Amino acid sequence: MAILSGDFDKALAAFILATTAASMGMEVSMFFTFWGLNIIKKNEGKIKSKGFIRKMFNIINRGGSKRLTISKYNFGGLGTYMMKLLMKEMNMPSLDEFITMAHEMGVKMIACTTTCGIMGVPEDSFRPEVTTLAGAARRNWLTLPGSTTTFASACFPLISSIAVIVIASALLYVRFTFAMPPVNSMGTIKPGLILPLPVTASFTGLPI
Repeated sequence: MAILSGDFDKALAAFILATTAASMGMEVSMFFTFWGLNIIKKNEGKIKSKGFIRKMFNIINRGGSKRLTISKYNFGGLGTYMMKLLMKEMNMPSLDEFITMAHEMGVKMIACTTTCGIMGVPEDSFRPEVTTLAGAARRNWLTLPGSTTTFASACFPLISSIAVIVIASALLYVRFTFAMPPVNSMGTIKPGLILPLPVTASFTGLPI
C-alpha cells in the first residue's frame, strides 16, 4: 500500500485497510512517501534538517499523527476535532492506536528514502514502529510477487466523492418530491405562487 497523503482521514482509511488485511492473514506493507511521511513522524522533538530551505520546510511541514488535519471541512481544526470526538463516541481506536495495532499485527511500515532526501528528513525523525527505510525499487522487492498495491490518497477521495453524490441526490429528491409546485388543468403554475428558478424550469417547462 502506497500512502502519498498526510491528511488525517486518508491516514485513518489506510490503517483501517491495512489492519483489516493483516487480520485476514495477509502480509501487508505500507510505503509512506512525500506528504505521507507526516503520518509516521514523531510527535515530539524537532526535525534536524541540513540547509536553510529544508529547515524552513520542516518547520512549516512538521508532521506527526497529532498534527494531521482532515482533507475537507477542517475549518481551522474544528472539523478534525469533531471527527476525533465522533470516533471516541463510537469507541473507535485513535490514529496512534491504529499505528501501534498495525505494528503489533506485523504490518511493515516503510519510509521512502528518496522523499527523505528531498525534504531533508533524517532517519531518527520517525516513530519506533517504522523499522525500514527504502526507495521505490527496494520497496517493490520487499512486497510479495503478484501482490496488489493500493494508493490510499486515491481511494479515499473516490469514496468521499461517491458519498457526496449520494447525499446530494437524496437532498434533491426530497426537495423536488415534497416541493412539487401545484399546477392547474392547463399545466401552468397557479397565480400567486413564487418558486425558485430551478423548480419552475424543471417542472413547468416555462421559459427562463
